[in-house]
Amino acid sequence: MSNSQRVYPTVLRSILPNCPTRRMTHTRNWAWFISGLSVAAPCQLTRLAAPLPWEGARDRIVQRLRRVFMNPRLDVRTRYAPTVRSLRRWLKQAERIIVVIDRTTLGNTLNILLSSLAFRGRVLPLAWKVQRKPGTFQLRYVQAARRFIAKPLPPGTHHLWVVRDREDQAVVFQGFVRDTLHWHFVQRLDHSTWAFPTRDTAFKLQASGLKPGEFRAWGRCRITQQQFGLVELVGYWAPDAEEPWYLISDVTLGREAVPIYARRFWIEEMFRDFKSQGWDLTSGLAIPARFERLRLVMALAYVWLVQVAVQVVQRGWRPWVDRTARRTLSYFRLGWNWLNRMLARDQPLPCPVLGSK
Repeated sequence: MSNSQRVYPTVLRSILPNCPTRRMTHTRNWAWFISGLSVAAPCQLTRLAAPLPWEGARDRIVQRLRRVFMNPRLDVRTRYAPTVRSLRRWLKQAERIIVVIDRTTLGNTLNILLSSLAFRGRVLPLAWKVQRKPGTFQLRYVQAARRFIAKPLPPGTHHLWVVRDREDQAVVFQGFVRDTLHWHFVQRLDHSTWAFPTRDTAFKLQASGLKPGEFRAWGRCRITQQQFGLVELVGYWAPDAEEPWYLISDVTLGREAVPIYARRFWIEEMFRDFKSQGWDLTSGLAIPARFERLRLVMALAYVWLVQVAVQVVQRGWRPWVDRTARRTLSYFRLGWNWLNRMLARDQPLPCPVLGSK
């Protein structure tokens, strides 16, 4: 029995509770796709087809895989919503939930906006939007993603924080998070932004006089010429950084705003997992809608491997696949390496249900 055949039933049992489709064929194809990603690694259809036990010529197997993301009736939000709902198991127990928003590009063709849940040095995908147009996404796409994430949240979830970089300075977004969703936010500001402290004169952030190694809080302020607020404004310049961070929040956090915002960089690690340090994702797809469907299968595989790693850690098996003196593997790589170790040793495979803890 091949490795993909061994992984397939485990993956199928894991994703089946969260696949709202009446056609079992679709779910089976997703399970085979995820199995191929777990075994073959590079996200290239010709490489994924090699370990699959399907009959027929290679081109026929590749075409069957291609149909997964070529199907225009495959609605990404409908198919992924159960996984997002299941991830709220973390939301019920965590003291503070961090949703990170960031943008990345793939080659010179695709522009990807991603919203993710911060989790142990990485992020778990929640929602995404892909377009060919470069630059910042329209605000309506960002708001739609926030509403999609908000739907499955338990009533009374008020400890959720949105963290965003300085790319988009629209105060409309900050007001939407605070007043419509009733969440909190920590956002970095551009150095050219104007600040209007309640007890001081207005100034541009680049003229604040902040020095390397220094932290400063200006208290409640209004920002930009629109004077949005009131918000809490702090500045921090890490000793080894090239420039300072100017952060705003809707509540008073003080120094605590710095580590909350720092989790934004966890999404960069996930991008590397999808690209150079994991699935070697390239820009082979130039049509955004098709890439969004491919991203759906990859998101399911990513969450599943992280869940495998959670089981490994909880059961004390981490030293089997990671260094004991200093941890070097992310939860994604931990789950991936554990899976391949179990395959090599012909051992039973873990079977976490997507989103369970």
